Amino acid sequence: EFVRHKILDAIGDLYTSGYLVIGKYKGYKSGHGVTNNLLRKVFADPSCYEIVDFEQAVSFNEEREVANS
Repeated sequence: EFVRHKILDAIGDLYTSGYLVIGKYKGYKSGHGVTNNLLRKVFADPSCYEIVDFEQAVSFNEEREVANS
């Protein structure tokens, strides 16, 4: 139950960014404060993220699948 609660906390904290996250999150001894600091640091540097719309994300994944074939 503790692990499920921690995962749910992280998902909820990432949701507060206001964007759907397409990526990977791995936390070690994380909590609300750690996730909040992560989001602040990521959004402080525009080179750390890219905002895409759904069509761009689908197109990117299709191109990647073709390249890996």
